[in-house]
Amino acid sequence: MQLRRIALIVVCVVASIVSYSQEDIVCGRPAIKFYNLQEEIFAGETSSFIARVLSYGYVDTLCALDYVIYRDEQQIGQVSDYGAVSFSVRRNGSSYENVNITEGAGRLGFRYLVFDVYAATLGVFDGYCPGNYNPNNPNGGRNRPFTFNYRIDDYGLYRIHLMISRCSNAGNDLYQNFTSIPDAEGCCDASSHSDKASGQCDNPVVIYECDMVFNVVSTKILTQPQGALVCAGESVPMSVVAQTNLETELQYQWYKDGEPLSGENSSDFVANGEGVYYCAIDDGREVRFSDEAVVAYRTVDVDTVRYICNGMESLEIVLPECDSYLWQDGTTDASIVIESVGTYSVTLTDAGCVFERDIAVSETPDYNLIAIDSAFFCYNDSLQVELASANLYDVVWNGNPECNQNPFVVRESGTYTVVAYEGGCQFVDTLVAVRGENVNLVAEDTIRHCYGGLWVSLSVDNATNIVWCGGLVEGDSIIIGSQLAYYDVSAVVDGCTYTDMFVEIGDAYPNTRLENNTYLYEIQDVDTVITIVANDDYDYLWGNGSTENYFAISCDTIELPYSEEVNYTVTSEMGCEYEGSFLLTIVQPVVVSDFECRAWSVAPNPSDGRFRIVGKEFDSAELYAADGRMICTVDDASCDFGYLSAGLYYIKVYIGEMFEFIRISIVK
Repeated sequence: MQLRRIALIVVCVVASIVSYSQEDIVCGRPAIKFYNLQEEIFAGETSSFIARVLSYGYVDTLCALDYVIYRDEQQIGQVSDYGAVSFSVRRNGSSYENVNITEGAGRLGFRYLVFDVYAATLGVFDGYCPGNYNPNNPNGGRNRPFTFNYRIDDYGLYRIHLMISRCSNAGNDLYQNFTSIPDAEGCCDASSHSDKASGQCDNPVVIYECDMVFNVVSTKILTQPQGALVCAGESVPMSVVAQTNLETELQYQWYKDGEPLSGENSSDFVANGEGVYYCAIDDGREVRFSDEAVVAYRTVDVDTVRYICNGMESLEIVLPECDSYLWQDGTTDASIVIESVGTYSVTLTDAGCVFERDIAVSETPDYNLIAIDSAFFCYNDSLQVELASANLYDVVWNGNPECNQNPFVVRESGTYTVVAYEGGCQFVDTLVAVRGENVNLVAEDTIRHCYGGLWVSLSVDNATNIVWCGGLVEGDSIIIGSQLAYYDVSAVVDGCTYTDMFVEIGDAYPNTRLENNTYLYEIQDVDTVITIVANDDYDYLWGNGSTENYFAISCDTIELPYSEEVNYTVTSEMGCEYEGSFLLTIVQPVVVSDFECRAWSVAPNPSDGRFRIVGKEFDSAELYAADGRMICTVDDASCDFGYLSAGLYYIKVYIGEMFEFIRISIVK
């Protein structure tokens, strides 16, 4: 079964943003008004409504009328899948154009004189405002409304969405020199205007939208149950009248406060007791719910606790306005003067209902409205002040009638005075509230530090229950690393819980591309200048005092072979200083004699230090550095010199007195 409770909806919007009712009139903003709307129709039943376009002074711009049809908020494709929809509009004189709508979305067009009109100035429809004098008359003005006729065969909630779009093309003249008639709203300017139309709308921009919603049902509720305000104990007869187009008998179930009432299964019903009543009607296909009917008992508010206030010898009790009064002593006035404490009974009659009340009169109680005179609360908290009695009324804090809460919430330090009444007497009390100062657990919001770890401690000494990063770390300090991160901490200080947070910006170790490297240069010319370029994102200070982003040395100023450890200090963008060094070696090439026909080679070459001597068998071999220093003898064709630094080396291979030099390169 499908549960559906629906009321007729007509929603209009401008540019899909601002909602307007059917009564809104805004000069220069066109509108569409609906007439003869039906909230519900039976499946297969033919119905109609009128959509009237009103210019409200927007008369010289070409506009188009578009539509989209939805069923249960899903756009339909072909209208014939659900029924039939058409519209009629007056062409000229007494001639009408009838147009069938076949697509679920499109543009409304019709024949006007000899023109096919899909866009027109809006005066074509409302005659430049004369109909605005009577906006509730669908036939007022120029009498060219759209009459939509529809028959829907499939159940559901349907929505016809109509839009007025502004066009960029000017259109062609149909009629000229129509004078707009000024209206009461001042939308129409009494100037001369012309009808213009076109078979198309260029660059449409929606300026107004409206929805007409109707429900296609198998049962209509024709008469809704009605609630009532009655005397206590009285019953209220209710009824609901429904009609179905199905060949089934309607089933009824009455509810009170959302719960079904056993045995209440008729269209007529008698409500006993206060509550919210409604009826569910089941036609075998769907369940419809009636409107809610509220039954409430009449009452009269009488303050039944009264005091003879301090300093007063009597009390006048004044009752609310009713039809009649009868006090226990037989008096029938609306007021009575009391000179002694006790209980006084009165019977009131109003709108046929009788109310009996006992009024207890006593001396003014001796109590403070606020239990304490002063209070402290934490900076991040508030103080809730609850008054001593639940019977207080006309409560006013600090002389501001809008501050009448009980309990009252204090959020700032200050003196708070409350005035309240109970039993007709005034009470006054005062509270001094002190809010604690804010505590910054960490002194800085952003902590910047150089590469490496850094201990961060709290800025207060008396903190307890310290928790960092949601409980990941405990203790009064935390170590942070070289990264960008957020850290939070909570702690208790002087009984109050505080939270704080800081951002860490750690300096990454500078990537200089120099440190721990070995640079070996084999030069042919002593005039050579060797330049080692560093990363230019940092500031450098070299051992020779240079501050360039490169290290340079001229070979004519040194004695070859030359080897030096070059030291430098690099400063990062954050101002952090780091020290580094590298080994620089400069040699002249070793001059070796070669056989006319080479007997050996090395593979792989270059290598990481592991290689093999390939070729003829040899007697012995020796490994030399590029500067001519012998490093070691080689006893096997397979060699592993991975422990050596990267650079140039030579293998001297012997057979008897004959030898050959092989240059090798070790890379890392």
